[in-house]
Formats: sequence, C-alpha cells, structure tokens
Amino acid sequence: MAKRSVKEKIVELLKKEQAMTVPQLLSHFSISDIALRRHLKTLERQGTIEAKTVKQEIGRPFLQYRLTEKAQQNFPQHYEQLSVSLLDKLENQFGTDFVESLISDWTEDRMESYKQQLLPYQQLSDKVEQLLTIQKQEGYMSSLKQIDSQRFQLDQYHCPIYSVACNYKAACLTEESVFRELLPNAKVNMNSCIAMGEQCCSFLIEEK
Repeated sequence: MAKRSVKEKIVELLKKEQAMTVPQLLSHFSISDIALRRHLKTLERQGTIEAKTVKQEIGRPFLQYRLTEKAQQNFPQHYEQLSVSLLDKLENQFGTDFVESLISDWTEDRMESYKQQLLPYQQLSDKVEQLLTIQKQEGYMSSLKQIDSQRFQLDQYHCPIYSVACNYKAACLTEESVFRELLPNAKVNMNSCIAMGEQCCSFLIEEK
C-alpha cells in the first residue's frame, strides 16, 4: 500500500474530525509546527481546506481548519450505481415502494459480493477486519475499534451514497441489515448516521 503524504493525511483527519486546530493536527505527525503550517497553507491555496477563527469568552481567538465543500465532493460518490435524479423520476412514475424495492435489490447484490469475500473467515474478529478492508476499498473511510474480546465498533466517516441516503432512508436501514446478514453470530446496532447530521455512521458489533 502506498504511503500517504502529509497533505493526504491532513485531509483524512479533517474528514473524520470535521474541525481541528494546529496543535490537534500536529499530534498526529512527527514534523515541526512550521512544516505543518506550510502544508496547511498549500491546502488552503488549493481550495481544499479553510481556516475559521473561533472566539472564546476567555482567552485569545484560535483557528480551526475544516474541509471546504469542494474537498468534500472529491470523496468517492457511488452516483453511477444509485443516481438521486433517476430515483426521483422513478418515484414520481412508479411510487416510493418501487424505489425502495430497487434499493433493496441493489443492497442484495452488494451483500452477495461481501459474502463471497468473507467466506474464508470464521472468527468474528477476522470477519470484521475483512469487512473493514472492503469498506475502505469502497470509499467509506471506515475505522475499526475493538472494545473488548466480544465487541467491535465500526465507524464510517464518509458515505459514498450520501445524497441517496439523505433522500431515501431505506439506503441507511439496509446497511444495518447487510451487516446483520453478513455476521449471523453477532448483534449489530447502528448508533449514529451521517445522513442524520451526525459525524459518522457508527455500528456496534457484539458477538452473541
């Protein structure tokens, strides 16, 4: 796997955390404050990030860095598979049930692909690690945290079908169903959702 550049890692961190200060960013690198600020200036000139002044009741104002809307749009979006405009037209012509059925069919196809890739793995820990790998390849910007020997937390900091999920909640609900189907020996619960305005889509996976 190719090593990520400092600028690529900054973008990834801001995608996950939404807003960060220089000291917060610096804690993730082994470079100097001056070197980091140089990278930030470059990203600002490119229109990838923006700095906003945050005022405090006590103390001096400080800068927070965020991704611009332009940068957000550069993350993978699966519009080829599920077009919002096309779904809207189909809904107008055939109704909501028809569109939800299409989303369900798309989910089934995706789940079959996942199943084949998870087939060699038996242990829950191995399955969720492979699931993480698949999700990263699909652009979900996922991370996995092992809470204890039986519980895992899978977080998705980017949703490749965000626009669809905002318009059709069935797309979000099917994601939870997919994980439950793929991990029959585990309980899966969605605790947060990007389409509902939260920082990430978060799933608690617990061995039965």
